[in-house]
Amino acid sequence: MYARAIALLLTLILSVSSFTVICKELNKSPINITANNVIRANLKALDINLSGAVSKVSLGKDVMVAYAKGNNSLIDGSLYNLSQIDFFSPSLHEVSGKKFPLEAQLIFVSKNNKVKIVSILYQTGVYSNNFLSKLINFKNSSDKNNNLSLPIKQILPEGGDYMTYNGSLVTPPFSSGIRWYIMKSLSTITKSQLNKIKSLIRPNNRKIQPLNARFILSNS
Repeated sequence: MYARAIALLLTLILSVSSFTVICKELNKSPINITANNVIRANLKALDINLSGAVSKVSLGKDVMVAYAKGNNSLIDGSLYNLSQIDFFSPSLHEVSGKKFPLEAQLIFVSKNNKVKIVSILYQTGVYSNNFLSKLINFKNSSDKNNNLSLPIKQILPEGGDYMTYNGSLVTPPFSSGIRWYIMKSLSTITKSQLNKIKSLIRPNNRKIQPLNARFILSNS
């Protein structure tokens, strides 16, 4: 009798474990955000501190800005450090089936190596983006020691409203268990800036992933 009970318990544990693995494999990024999948919720504000020093800038086959430790931000009540910023053109995420000219992904890592990503979508306009202007000019500079001062605070759009969902990394190894925060307000970039950035970025052909049973939460 006890042996049968233990066998049933082990079967249940294995089933739950398998279900967890399957759920994680289904939670992939990027996604297409549509109004009928967004639920308004009472969410904490993102307290993002962007004041740390740049440790590395890569403007070769991709555009990446790495940061030294010290950018401690409070996300969902826990401290995360800004690790790096990656850029993609066109955007990987979509809103109502629409891609955007550019997407910046701010990658935050906690002490226990949990990852959360804040995504900023861009539109083209007449106003240049100071952060990207500095970044583009670095490409043409002779500073090989990456002694670069970037106005990192200016990368965030006005307003702190966001949407959030569970997903994955968008580059190999495409690990799941990543919490995404998509800023609702758009940042602006000129067409000239966009063309310069695009010339530095390899195309990322990561396709839109099925939402499956996931919901997207919004703080407003």
